[in-house]
Amino acid sequence: MVELTLIDEDKSAWYPVSIAKLETYLSKFIEQGHGYTHVYHLKKDLAYNLQYLQFQDRVIQDIKLSSVLYTQSIKTIVLVGSSIIESIVHFLLGHL
Repeated sequence: MVELTLIDEDKSAWYPVSIAKLETYLSKFIEQGHGYTHVYHLKKDLAYNLQYLQFQDRVIQDIKLSSVLYTQSIKTIVLVGSSIIESIVHFLLGHL
């Protein structure tokens, strides 16, 4: 079995944008009120999902994936991205 290898051998550590920073960005347009009472959980969920998308993108960029693993990674990105869009639309429709 062949081991996964990095595309480049840069040994520096990589970290996604922190959850706290993502929540700060999200707080600029997601606020309590207008019939929506779960903004804390919404911001947390969105932040975790955005961080996971950033991780998946990094995996695709850094690791030589087989075509099956690449396709599965793209599938995950599409599903998580769709859930982010769905959550934002649900929040926005609650403001109407």
